[in-house]
Amino acid sequence: MANSPVPVVRQVSRRLPQWGNVEVVALITSDGVYFPLKVLTFVFLGDVNDRAQRARVQRDPILRELTHTYPVETSGGRQRMVCLERLGIGRWINGVEVSRMRPEIRERFLAFQWELTRLADQLLFGEVAASASSAALPAPADDAPPAMFSDDQLAKFLSYLAQRVGNLEIDMRQVKQLQMALLQSPDAVEAPAISGVASANGDATETGE
Repeated sequence: MANSPVPVVRQVSRRLPQWGNVEVVALITSDGVYFPLKVLTFVFLGDVNDRAQRARVQRDPILRELTHTYPVETSGGRQRMVCLERLGIGRWINGVEVSRMRPEIRERFLAFQWELTRLADQLLFGEVAASASSAALPAPADDAPPAMFSDDQLAKFLSYLAQRVGNLEIDMRQVKQLQMALLQSPDAVEAPAISGVASANGDATETGE
């Protein structure tokens, strides 16, 4: 897992009404925007323990390069968390089994995965230029620092992600579990099974892959 000394520029939080007003934390740095893996695991899987997902990220040669451990400010103080760069979110969620996702987003997310599969097929067989996805982005100068991510860009990104994934049914008990998990050490929380999702601490039923 990458842990280069890239300083955190600032921490920004956004509450998404589509996701039960869950507060999504983003760390905006000089080399990208990072999201705590624990929060992503909770949003998509309904699990407050991200241990299995941290192990999965470590095994993936691409995701491993797109993660950093950063200090995240919580209501109980600063906590060090594994965070995933925005570029890796698509790869991460595309690798999660649909059956392990929250029931209310499974159908919509399966359709999203089919869309990604078709796009990959078009790219693989030359029907879409490899540079098409980045054509709208200006090429940075060789010595130019990475462009900073504005609060407005972050809000648009989260709104678009929520729109593509769909609404989530999250009650306050689950939100409270997440808040408590953020105040504890990474492996301290036993996550309850919900909607067929087993605890991430189980030997053979870890949430993730």
